[in-house]
Amino acid sequence: MSKCKALDPKSKEYRIALEELNQIKEKSRTKEILEELAELNPDAIIYPEYEDALIGIINKCHNYTAIYSTRECIEILKRDMSEEDAWEYFSYNTLGTNLGDNTPSFLAWE
Repeated sequence: MSKCKALDPKSKEYRIALEELNQIKEKSRTKEILEELAELNPDAIIYPEYEDALIGIINKCHNYTAIYSTRECIEILKRDMSEEDAWEYFSYNTLGTNLGDNTPSFLAWE
């Protein structure tokens, strides 16, 4: 029989466990979004590098596409570059790319 240890909500261990649980939930939610999008529009374009920024599916004139958080995309890019470089890269290489009707959308204001 295993023993469960109650964690103090003010403790570091509690915050770490809560963060890990939230990451598991986010990954599960992302998987659900991707599966649903694949059913609704198998031709929808996704950006694997921004997987953690995927927030949902948008319906553009009966065409379902992925929608990402701009803020989260920038945070992902900032792991490898400055904020200024992240915005420049994102603006030119992501927002500046139109791949047709299946191109993802990016939430500009959250």
